[in-house]
Amino acid sequence: MRPTTLRLSAACIGVAGNFSVVKDFFGYRSGVYGHLSFEAIDATGFDGVPIDPSAPGKLSLRRQIELLQGPHIHLDLIRVGLEDFTTASEQEIDIAVQMTRELYSRIGLGVGRVLRFSIRKSKARGHTVLETEGETFDLIDEFEAHGGGMDVFFVRDMDFNVSGGTPSKNPGGCAVEMTGATMTGITLAHELAHFLGLPHMSVRTNLMSDVGFPKFPFDITSDQASTMRDSDHVFPGCP
Repeated sequence: MRPTTLRLSAACIGVAGNFSVVKDFFGYRSGVYGHLSFEAIDATGFDGVPIDPSAPGKLSLRRQIELLQGPHIHLDLIRVGLEDFTTASEQEIDIAVQMTRELYSRIGLGVGRVLRFSIRKSKARGHTVLETEGETFDLIDEFEAHGGGMDVFFVRDMDFNVSGGTPSKNPGGCAVEMTGATMTGITLAHELAHFLGLPHMSVRTNLMSDVGFPKFPFDITSDQASTMRDSDHVFPGCP
């Protein structure tokens, strides 16, 4: 691969100058983005598979550039209550993004620029723990990252029997609970798909399952894929 190809792709998603491939081009900050296969995690239970800091994972630069040449999204990741986020939390976020990348790559939808933002506890207006759906939507309405991507609010806890939330009309963002396990990755992919226009489906093996937490293989149908790629939040392919 020629260096110019990487630089052109990086410039297309707003990454310029001297940059780190992992930290700037992929957007990973913790150095850990690996996980077991989706099938293996599903067999164990997503909430039972903790993050393994000794397994950094593998990235395909060629595949990432190929995906950016087609439709792709940008993400603005917002940590709500920054003081509560540890090194393990950052690893969890990186793995969640990588899991989403892998799931979306099945339908030819890339994840491009990934930026990080934060809200300190003193500025979070009590939204570090979300106790109702209304509080979730208040958080999304009251804050914005202004990074040009889809706003994802990571919170330490959601206390009303869900692990994520996205307004069904005119979503300005989505909220994802930090579960401490790989469940966070499927939740992120699920909530971003809502953001891109998908409703729930009564099929347990579909990513958008509403009959329990989605199960392997986390299908995305061709109709769902078309809806996601046609969203106004999706950017056209890089040259």
